[in-house]
Amino acid sequence: MPSIFRSYPGKNMYYDPEYKSCTKLIATVTKEKFGFDTKPLMDLIHWGDIIDGAQFPTAQSATEMAEPATQLALVIEAAPENGIPAQIIKELAYRPLAEMVKLPIVAKFLDAAGAAPEDH
Repeated sequence: MPSIFRSYPGKNMYYDPEYKSCTKLIATVTKEKFGFDTKPLMDLIHWGDIIDGAQFPTAQSATEMAEPATQLALVIEAAPENGIPAQIIKELAYRPLAEMVKLPIVAKFLDAAGAAPEDH
């Protein structure tokens, strides 16, 4: 356990080295400890766990940008304009990933990066 957790234990500090991503740990803790309904966010949690934990099945799947989640990750990480990630992240609570990549704010960056969805 990291020393910060030993030095400053708090009732709402959670650490579990078995988790490969913060995404999955946060989802589990909020569901089990606080009763948060994670069902509407399961796709986002699934992909957050894969991306944050670098758990892609192959190197190709990590780089080919075939999934809406990997396309969004590209935009969030590389959007040249300030504030774009914050705008995108707000929308993630209400829209499925496949719909997110079709939003104009996302699509313009995917087009510029050559990673736009096929049906866009």
